[in-house]
Amino acid sequence: MANIFIINYHKIYPRHNNSDVSCDTLDLELSLLKRFFNVITLDDVCDYVISERLPKRTSVAITFDDG
Repeated sequence: MANIFIINYHKIYPRHNNSDVSCDTLDLELSLLKRFFNVITLDDVCDYVISERLPKRTSVAITFDDG
């Protein structure tokens, strides 16, 4: 069985910023996540928790805060 990670982004900026993610960095990160993880929805996370089981492949759910 594998783990589930939840990644939360707050703000995405057109250019690099010291405290947040730029569009280019986000593109790179999402590409890497898609390549190495099973990307799932928060509904999927809830289903795993409710059913008390884990995915067969390490998975990640991606969320965005109010930014």
